Amino acid sequence: MKRTVGLGIVGLLSLSMLAAAPALARTAGPPAPMVQKSGACSAGSTWLLTLKHDNGRIEADWEVQSNVSGQLWTYRMKDNGVQFAHGQKTSLGDGSWSVTRYATNQPGPDTITVRSKNTVTGEICSGSATL
Repeated sequence: MKRTVGLGIVGLLSLSMLAAAPALARTAGPPAPMVQKSGACSAGSTWLLTLKHDNGRIEADWEVQSNVSGQLWTYRMKDNGVQFAHGQKTSLGDGSWSVTRYATNQPGPDTITVRSKNTVTGEICSGSATL
């Protein structure tokens, strides 16, 4: 008798765990989408643009690899044609530099465009991606 009651309780617990599993899976949700694009600049440097959602905003990560350290670069970032960030960065010892900025997540797709210019050589890096 005790064995039958024990099996019944185990069975009920198992069923309740199975019933809760779909609800638990829904709360976790799918991972936030991320988009990466890369390309070549006008004089041999390369760029990488990474976009992802972050608390109602778009996180835009822009990286440039020029292989020349100590050079000053300017950058400008736009979301659907509206500028949301600009500034200057100096390339590090390995010739790379990066910047992360946040744009307001607009209704529909957000197309982020970035343009950078090396103030020493005049090299241009430009890229875009849509999230």
